[in-house]
Amino acid sequence: MSGEGKTSIPAIMISMENGSTIKEALKEGSDVKITFNSDKLFGRPDLIDQITSFSSQGPRSEDGLLKPEITAPGYQILSARVASGFEGTKMNGTSMSAPHMAGVLALLKQKFPTLSVEELKAVAMNHAKFLYSAPETPYTMTLQGAGLVQAYDSLTAEAVALPASFSLGQFQLASSKTMKKVVSVKNISDTEKTYTLEMTHAKLMSMKPT
Repeated sequence: MSGEGKTSIPAIMISMENGSTIKEALKEGSDVKITFNSDKLFGRPDLIDQITSFSSQGPRSEDGLLKPEITAPGYQILSARVASGFEGTKMNGTSMSAPHMAGVLALLKQKFPTLSVEELKAVAMNHAKFLYSAPETPYTMTLQGAGLVQAYDSLTAEAVALPASFSLGQFQLASSKTMKKVVSVKNISDTEKTYTLEMTHAKLMSMKPT
C-alpha cells in the first residue's frame, strides 16, 4: 500500500485485533478461512467542504484582482480514462474542477438562455456556498472566491447581482481612501422582488429578499 509501483495481489485493511487473531490461528496450524462481507464504509466527514492543501491562492499577479472567483470539486474525482474503453481514473486539480464548472454553466445556459455569459457566471457566484476551515473560521476569499459552486441553488435563482465580485486592485495607501463600486441587481423571476443589504461577519455583502 505504501510501496512503489503496482502489484496485482488483492489487499484489504483490517483492524490490528483481527490481524492478531488470524496470526494466532495460523501459528496453531488451524485452517483459516476469511469471508469479506462487511457492509461498513470508511468515512471521512471531516473532509467534506474542505479546500485541499494544493489549491492555488490569489490575488492575481500584476493587477491584484480577486482570484479564484469560485470553487469546484477537484480532489480524487472519478472520471473517464482516455483510450481505456469503459475504465475510469481519479485525478486532482483544475483538470477535474474546470469540467465541473463547465457542466454547471451549461445547465445554467439551458435554464436561462437569455442571460449573457457574465450574468451566468454571476448567477453561479451569487449562489455559491461559503466554506469554513473550522466552525466560525471561514476560508479567505483569496482561497475560495465566492465559495463552492451549488448547481441546484444556481438553477433555482430568482435574481442576479452584477458584478459578481469586485476587487480594489493594488495601490499604496498613505492615508484614508474612498472607493465607489456599483452593484446592479437584475430580477430573473416572474414576481416582484425587494432586497435589503447587509454586511456579514465574513465581511461580505449579502442580499436578502423580503
